[in-house]
Amino acid sequence: MFSDGISTFPGDPRFYRHRGHRYLSVRKFDDAIGDFLRAVVLMQDLPSAIEPDGMPNALNIPLTTTQGNVWYHLGLAYYLKQDWPLALAAFRSGYRLGGNDDNLVSSGHWIYMILRRMGEDANAAEALDEISVDMNITENMSYHQLCLLYKGGLPMEEMMDANGDDPSNAAVAYGLANYYYNGDRARSDELLRSIVSGSSWSFFGYIAAEADLANPAR
Repeated sequence: MFSDGISTFPGDPRFYRHRGHRYLSVRKFDDAIGDFLRAVVLMQDLPSAIEPDGMPNALNIPLTTTQGNVWYHLGLAYYLKQDWPLALAAFRSGYRLGGNDDNLVSSGHWIYMILRRMGEDANAAEALDEISVDMNITENMSYHQLCLLYKGGLPMEEMMDANGDDPSNAAVAYGLANYYYNGDRARSDELLRSIVSGSSWSFFGYIAAEADLANPAR
């Protein structure tokens, strides 16, 4: 259906943004990257616009922009291909486009993890400078918790349950797996295997766990 939309409205970046997201879900990462890069070109001269959300939050207020979502999902696509420099550049491009704390913690979480994977621990810590306990978080509680954990502001025992059967919990489990990556590889791998044994196959924590486990050089 999104391909039909592209055929009818080839200059509208929203169709590429949403088809790219669906490509991520079915593990066609190169196709997703192609769509997001096309969306980047098409949205260059457009004003930033709030994206209507099909999954209302507690306040029933959409929190993301089309431009921010394009960069965010392009970052994810590169992350899932484990291209750390390009993933980092994409997440940084969209970091401030949402204009609210939910977007800062979601993008900040991935930026931190990428820098840790690149061995840049000092830069990773600096990337969380704007994260604090008293942020106004509406829906990204799991990312907020993870960022506070990374900063040393939240004890491990206060984290949400980490498993692969709930999208939020799968995100926590993947964040913890990456947190352990540089110090306790056995614990990291145990969490990754737990995620992919769950049922949240279309969510990014699950797909990222798959990508890690499939990398023999990890």
